[in-house]
Amino acid sequence: MHSLVTDMNGTNGEFTITGRAHLVTDSATRELAVKGCPYTPKERYVCFEFKLEMCMTNTYADGVPKTRHWKEKSGAKIAPL
Repeated sequence: MHSLVTDMNGTNGEFTITGRAHLVTDSATRELAVKGCPYTPKERYVCFEFKLEMCMTNTYADGVPKTRHWKEKSGAKIAPL
């Protein structure tokens, strides 16, 4: 997934993530997702969990990009961007 870039200069920067989506089939995980949702999803809605593998942010100062990366490390619980 990649964020919207608002103009050709990248004024607001950009953000991208990669990973794998998995179909949620257990009711406990679905219930947790529903609780965090700003609306009430219908029962027929399909729910996926997205497991992040890589994040990247790019900002620009005076036309020069500043890039930061985060990659998932096996067994890591929390990893800073």
